[in-house]
Amino acid sequence: MLSHALRLKRPEDFQTVRRRGKRQREADFTLYALPNGLAHSRYGIVVSKRIGTAVIRNRVKRRLRAAIARWLPQLASGYGYDCVVVMNPSAAQATHQMLEAVLGRAFQELGLFADGNKEVST
Repeated sequence: MLSHALRLKRPEDFQTVRRRGKRQREADFTLYALPNGLAHSRYGIVVSKRIGTAVIRNRVKRRLRAAIARWLPQLASGYGYDCVVVMNPSAAQATHQMLEAVLGRAFQELGLFADGNKEVST
């Protein structure tokens, strides 16, 4: 899972990343990334009530946190990014494998992998 030290918590941080960060739109979510000046990256997840009931929203968040944790070893270390993932309603039907693959592709498009031209494979 994703440790609490790697999570964005303050609303101001979410707003800053969404306003000033680079954006990558996908079918199930939009990923925003902004350099944070830290040695590690932090991640925030936004899931609105349009996604579904609390059970569905929490399931989507758990799946996304697991997908982020899967890509952590391949993400660039030494300099960090603040990343915010805003989920779309279609994410409620997405499987864990689908979210993981699309998230890897989004990380690659934004150049967040340690090796900039790394192939995304699941």
